[in-house]
Amino acid sequence: MSATSIRRADVESFVEDWHYNEASKQNALEAGSLMLLFLAHLADQGLSEKTLRTHRENGYFIGSFTCGYDIPKGEAFHPDLFASGEWHTYRYEYKVSDSEYAVRAFTATCRTLKKFIEGKQFEPAWQELMTRLEILEA
Repeated sequence: MSATSIRRADVESFVEDWHYNEASKQNALEAGSLMLLFLAHLADQGLSEKTLRTHRENGYFIGSFTCGYDIPKGEAFHPDLFASGEWHTYRYEYKVSDSEYAVRAFTATCRTLKKFIEGKQFEPAWQELMTRLEILEA
């Protein structure tokens, strides 16, 4: 998947369980578009299908945890919320799996996402993506 091939339907499907009303849906769409951009970035690096699938599954949980727990009511999503990997790992162990292998893979996704977010190089592409998908008004 490349960033240019991401469709609004892809984002809506990915974040279907991340929101509970229209206000939280906006946050979920913004978070989901950024997560799919991150996954497209990983795909561009030539990772194996198995590795990409693992990152996609873990990215789904990171987004779900972020939208469900980390955005205060009435506030907007911010990319830095994806960088709080230690909380995500705690939630993953509690809610998804406490297997050593699964937690290690989840933590690797958190670290990779944190580097992606902290690099800030995603911002122009993310803004363009959200505008193109009509998640943000032009």
